[in-house]
Amino acid sequence: MSNCYCCLLNCNTNTNINNIIKKHYYYNFFYYYCNYYYYYYNHYYYYYYYYYYYYYYYYYYYYYYYYYYYYYYYYYYYFYYYFYYYYYYYYYYYYYYFYYYYYFYSYYYYYYYYYYYYYYYYYYYYYYYYYYYYYYYYYYYYYYYYYYYYFYYYYYYFYY
Repeated sequence: MSNCYCCLLNCNTNTNINNIIKKHYYYNFFYYYCNYYYYYYNHYYYYYYYYYYYYYYYYYYYYYYYYYYYYYYYYYYYFYYYFYYYYYYYYYYYYYYFYYYYYFYSYYYYYYYYYYYYYYYYYYYYYYYYYYYYYYYYYYYYYYYYYYYYFYYYYYYFYY
C-alpha cells in the first residue's frame, strides 16, 4: 500500500489489516457519497445557472421588447399627430387662402361690374340724351325753317 494511500487513510505500517479494510470501506463510502453530492451539487448548480441565465435572457428580451414596443408606439403616435396637425395646418391654410382669394376677387368683380354697369348706364344715358337732344334740335330747326318759308311764301304771295 502506497504512502499516499496510507496518508489518505491516516494509517501506518503497524496498523491491523482489519482496521485498514474498515477504514478503506468507510473511506470509499464517504468518497462515494461525497462524489454523489458533489455531482448533484454541480448538477443543481448547473441548472441553477441555466435557469438564471434564461431568466435574465427572457428578462432582457421582454425588457427590450417593451422598450421597442413603447418607442414604436411613441414614434407612431408622434408622427401620426405630426402629420395630422401638418395636414390640418395646410388644410386650413389653403382654406383661408382660397377663402380670401375668393373674397378678394368677388369684391374685385363686384366693383368691376359695378363700374362697368355704371359707365354703361351713363354711356347710354348720355347717348340717348344727345340723341334726343339732336333729334329735337333737328325737328326744331326743321319746323322753324318750314314755318319760316311757309310765312315767307305766304307773305310773298299776298304781297305781290
